[in-house]
Amino acid sequence: MHSQAPVPQPHALAPIDARARVQGIDIARGIALLGIILVNARFFFGLMIAIGLVHGLLVWYGDILSVYAVIGVVVVACIRLSDRWLRRVVIGLACIMLTLTMLIATLQFAFSGRLGTGTSAVEITPPAATVEPADTAPPTTDAPPRGFDAMLRAQFKPTSQVWIDAEIAAQQQGPWLDAFVFRATGYAFKAVAAAFSYGWHVLLMMLIGVWMQRSGLFGADASSRRWRLARWGLAIGLPCAIGGVLPYWLLGRESGIAVFAHSVLLTGSALMLPLAYAPLIVELGPRLPAFVREPLAATGRMALTVYLCESLVCTALASWWGLGLFATLSDAQFTLVAAAVWTALVCAACAWRRFVGDGPMERLWRAGTYGGRG
Repeated sequence: MHSQAPVPQPHALAPIDARARVQGIDIARGIALLGIILVNARFFFGLMIAIGLVHGLLVWYGDILSVYAVIGVVVVACIRLSDRWLRRVVIGLACIMLTLTMLIATLQFAFSGRLGTGTSAVEITPPAATVEPADTAPPTTDAPPRGFDAMLRAQFKPTSQVWIDAEIAAQQQGPWLDAFVFRATGYAFKAVAAAFSYGWHVLLMMLIGVWMQRSGLFGADASSRRWRLARWGLAIGLPCAIGGVLPYWLLGRESGIAVFAHSVLLTGSALMLPLAYAPLIVELGPRLPAFVREPLAATGRMALTVYLCESLVCTALASWWGLGLFATLSDAQFTLVAAAVWTALVCAACAWRRFVGDGPMERLWRAGTYGGRG
């Protein structure tokens, strides 16, 4: 009879002791907040669950907190699994993700090939004499559609020019109700996407984090294991990331081969690169100079507050009730704005941690989680 490893027993629900915190993880959170705002800046300026819903519906539809809250319920249930079963779940989820990605990429490749065979842009364009382009249609006295009317006119296709123009107008000029309609609709679309696509990736990453913590990978005596995992993650993840974008440069975004490679290889890189980044930051973060290390760690300990502040500040810069910069900045400009906002919030987090202590949202979160024992 083979004895099975005992199932980990849940600990009492209580805040972690400050002396038991892993500074590298706090530093990783602080760095991640820069990545978040750089990625989200395009959406700001270019087009727990209660907190997540308020954030998503009233501030910004790109909220991820509600997705984390729902998936977190599954993660909490999986924590009770034995190490063997946890590994099986992680491997199974990775296989499911890669299989679904391969199937979707194959369908995209077949569809793009069928559209591009035997036809050209000239052949499928109707003669100018028979169809009048929409751009040159006689002007009308009617005002352009706004809010829900624009969505109906666009047949609920966010890529429609009618939708794009109306959303830009709502974000730059208001009123609040029009902006809310677009925000709520985008939030609903994002919830559907989470259920059928990236939500599975989030669940897998969370469970990998559970495995890392349980296996002692963040312990003081696990340096050699962290370096080994980082080397494997980089050796596989970097070629996948390069291979995912290189065909776009060489073949163009319309190429079916480029679309296939982008979908499959970037999924592989998204699975492997975090396995390199996390141990590297945990290993090297505490060795950074104090003037870099301490601000990043303070930001990581206020990650929820800083994340919400990023949304509030960027929304104020982009929306009609603020500076109205929505759809007015170039890629380089909104990247600089995002970096400046993050830097300012890092400074604010340092000052807050020094003179006040825990962030306001962290205090609220702990009070709700631990019943006043945080």
